[in-house]
Amino acid sequence: MSRKLPHLLLVLLLALSVAVLVGCGDDEPQTVTDTTEGAVMDTETTEAMGTETTEGMGSETTESMGAVSGEEVFTQNCVTCHGADGTGGVGADLTALSLDQATVEETVRTGPGAMPSFEGQLSDEQIQAVADYVTSTFMQ
Repeated sequence: MSRKLPHLLLVLLLALSVAVLVGCGDDEPQTVTDTTEGAVMDTETTEAMGTETTEGMGSETTESMGAVSGEEVFTQNCVTCHGADGTGGVGADLTALSLDQATVEETVRTGPGAMPSFEGQLSDEQIQAVADYVTSTFMQ
């Protein structure tokens, strides 16, 4: 019995240490930084991640300041296919299009053709901001 006591004390000490370490964490929500820089995920990937993970993706910095940057939303979600200069590659050449903001918003929401839909992944405010950015920057 005397041999078991030191082992039991060690186990209890380790359990207490873990409990203290876990309890020392802050209660602030953790921010996850997307390091993929504009990567577009397919529906299967985002559904597997769940809406809690993808909702508002890429908006932590600007939304916490009260405004959504269309340029930031574009950089984080559209650059991979449309390029930083909007001339396309995988996606359409935005500089060759002349669309109004409402049409661009609908395009971002529904994702026609090969373009993925961003409805449910971006907030209405983000969609409006990126549509404004795209129409004012690339479609002049």
